[in-house]
Amino acid sequence: MAMEIPVNPDSYKKWLQSMQEQLDRTLKTRDDIANGFDYMEESDSPPQLDRFIQWTYEVDLDNEVFLVNNWPVFNLRNVPHDRRTFVLSIGRDSYGNSGYDASTPEVHRFLSWKVPTSTFDQTNIARYNSQNVRRQDVPGEEIADISTIKQSLLGLRIRFLEVLIGAAMKGSYYSNVMNRAGCFSNYLDFPDILAELGYFLADCAANPCICDDWSPRKATGVFQLSSKIYFRLATHLADNDALQATVAEILDFMKHNPETAGVIYGVAFSFVHCVIIRVDMEDWTVDHTSALQFLPSFYGNSPSTPGISALARIGCLADPLIEFDVAFPKENELVKDFPIEIWSQVAEYLLTNTEFKAMAHICPLSWSVANTQLKYPFLDPYRLKSLQKEVLDPNANFGLWTARFKADSDKGTELVYLWPREHAGFKRSRQPLLGVCRAR
Repeated sequence: MAMEIPVNPDSYKKWLQSMQEQLDRTLKTRDDIANGFDYMEESDSPPQLDRFIQWTYEVDLDNEVFLVNNWPVFNLRNVPHDRRTFVLSIGRDSYGNSGYDASTPEVHRFLSWKVPTSTFDQTNIARYNSQNVRRQDVPGEEIADISTIKQSLLGLRIRFLEVLIGAAMKGSYYSNVMNRAGCFSNYLDFPDILAELGYFLADCAANPCICDDWSPRKATGVFQLSSKIYFRLATHLADNDALQATVAEILDFMKHNPETAGVIYGVAFSFVHCVIIRVDMEDWTVDHTSALQFLPSFYGNSPSTPGISALARIGCLADPLIEFDVAFPKENELVKDFPIEIWSQVAEYLLTNTEFKAMAHICPLSWSVANTQLKYPFLDPYRLKSLQKEVLDPNANFGLWTARFKADSDKGTELVYLWPREHAGFKRSRQPLLGVCRAR
């Protein structure tokens, strides 16, 4: 099949048009495909690998890509015709998914999906221009004031989010659709699994607690992620008009929630990019970043991106207990004079969210300590306390999807690795994406 695809540009153009017309006719008449194919089954999804099907090959005429096992490998305009080159060019990406091999000549590689035309509301551009926007390109590390946040906690939250995303990219229920996140005209066209992953990552950025009873959020449009953070899925953030239209919609939502005071933040999130918005509610002054790269490259060697770091930074500003209804006792002689150091020592013996919420009820100082402790990621039954130096094979890409942490559990303090769960996904496992194993 691959050998029949012309390499000559003129011949290829005629072949592509002919195949598209032929398939269009077939879809209209539901006749079997001619030209050597005896049988055609119409489906919305490709065949899945199993013990009977170990390889699949697809020709995507819309995106002009040749896929192997439902992953893009070759530029359809220049598929290798030499059999040895064809076979040796099929390899793995950095996350272990099917892809092109490192030795594949660049001329044969599939490099990017075609980006469809955006379908944003054009009237939002005028609404954006009416806002008091001071800066449109604030660096991600400057958009939020995190001077009150410990650098060790910030580093822990960034690495936690990097590992979470790496686990999703590594052969999970989500990895393939994440690879195609830039192929949609509007976020409302996102498959359910992609949208639920976006909401999950947003929740984990603001409230890093992953428990067996977590369920994906069902939401559309802008929603309030925490008392000071608003979130919206998006597409085409690299396009300035689409970016401004999305920012305008988030700002409009903020204006209709005037109970929020002080500085608040918005997040426009497309998986490919994210944009962080900062609004001072006192005088309604607006600053935002440009489109920051969010997902790492599937062929890269680093889990870090500006977008991941920026999202983790503003996530640290969320107060986990701010919406929690706390009624302090009128007077508690036993604890009223306890200094904050005592409450910090008490917190060392607590672990679960329920225990910290019970502690928060006692007095304002206990609330403050509990609120800080809940900023540390929790993966039942572990609460991560610090990031540890990694002792991993640098040539094996393990650092893209795993990291070593010091963590508290009901058995004490241990060194643990976060690791991708096999076949993770909300429809396959109640606890998504990450598992924990003890470090030896």
